[in-house]
Amino acid sequence: MRRYIVQRLLSALMVLVGVSILVFLVLHLTPGDPVQIMLGPTAKPGDIDRLRAEFGLDDPLPVQYLRWVSRALQGDLGRSIQLNRPVLPELMGRFQATLILATAAAVISFSLGLVLGVVSAVNHNRLIDRLVAGFAMLAVSMPAFWIGMIGIVLFAVNLRWLPASGMYPPQGEPSWGKLFIHLLMPATTLALVPMAVIARFTRSQMLEVLGQEFVLTARAKGVPKSRVIFDHAFGNTLVALITLLGLEAGILLAGAVYVETVFAWPGIGSLMVEAILKRDFPIVQGGVLVIATSYVLINLVTDLIHAAVDPRIRVA
Repeated sequence: MRRYIVQRLLSALMVLVGVSILVFLVLHLTPGDPVQIMLGPTAKPGDIDRLRAEFGLDDPLPVQYLRWVSRALQGDLGRSIQLNRPVLPELMGRFQATLILATAAAVISFSLGLVLGVVSAVNHNRLIDRLVAGFAMLAVSMPAFWIGMIGIVLFAVNLRWLPASGMYPPQGEPSWGKLFIHLLMPATTLALVPMAVIARFTRSQMLEVLGQEFVLTARAKGVPKSRVIFDHAFGNTLVALITLLGLEAGILLAGAVYVETVFAWPGIGSLMVEAILKRDFPIVQGGVLVIATSYVLINLVTDLIHAAVDPRIRVA
């Protein structure tokens, strides 16, 4: 098990190094000068050169990358070009809001997706099975930002049941109740696609296990139906479901960018969109690094849980 953990840690480290190089190169090779954008079209060449030197943007790309990585390892992701504030505290303040949104979406998608998948498999070829399959196909086919806009038009503009944007009302003291009301629509929007994927996968896995001989033998012996479903069938799909849930958790965290933009949710995604438009390299690089690190850690934990549940993985 120790050897397996070391291998997974080295693999995660290599992924992070690759992500950091890719993001750095893509941002710096994209046309547009962040200093020119910050100073405006009337800026003098001398002021542009001075500010570029102050931010270290006139150094060769390898020097800039190594300087950024060495500082990042010490917890320093630089200073925002537009905000003129340290990047890491700015990202951590926004990351809390993203984590709240992604966690709520994970609870909705995991719980309802598993329930719908089990119910659909148990009622194979019946009306409820067809309804679940139709819902899953429809949800997977619709992008999250479009679902969000439809939700705003329906529930915020027409019915006036839910707020259209923000994390709290602009006036009044923040509270858990107000947070829940503002969280409901963006979390549900973010959860719909993963919920459909989990439901379809759970259904297919359950149907495969329910048709195996040991399940048929258990039924022939008179084992209660609920025990056959949950102990025999669902228990044997757990290993495959753990992997899927881990992947979907990472996707929820990364996919929050679109939903945050639609609902003006004050998370790291909306901050990165603003930074991309303003060519704020430190914010974008730091944001992608934080999200990539979270994604890699989630997958690392998933792999370790998977190995603990199925010893064949760590032996291989």
